[in-house]
Amino acid sequence: MTGIYLLDSVDMKTTYGVQVQKVSGILDILKRKGPTAHNWIDEDGEDPYTDADDINFEPRNIIVECYLVGTTRTDFFTKLGALKTVLESSGAHTFKTPYYSTTYNVYCRDGAAVNMITPTQSRIATGASRKYIAQFTIILREYSPARNGG
Repeated sequence: MTGIYLLDSVDMKTTYGVQVQKVSGILDILKRKGPTAHNWIDEDGEDPYTDADDINFEPRNIIVECYLVGTTRTDFFTKLGALKTVLESSGAHTFKTPYYSTTYNVYCRDGAAVNMITPTQSRIATGASRKYIAQFTIILREYSPARNGG
């Protein structure tokens, strides 16, 4: 997926070297929370709760599959450190994709396993052309999901 992804109104690619491969969860149909109907013992079927005041939704996960590219070892670890600082900080964050008008209020609940995919001794890229690359998936928790979602 190309385009500008924003984390707290900051371009993730320019600031952190993060390139997003795939985002999922944003278009998911929200799961209802709490009782959704009442089943009367002396009647067939059930009475669904369909009034707007009776409907609440569970939080949802927005899954962001991405990789981080650094031009040098120092550049790589600086960008990774800056991204970790933001995701590990207190409070909520905003996340915006180039494809949807909604800004999502999220936090990073489950951390992320960062997998270095650049070999230590690369036979392909050496010297100035060598890149430092890591792949990871960030699970952003939308604690109060946007109902319009797009």
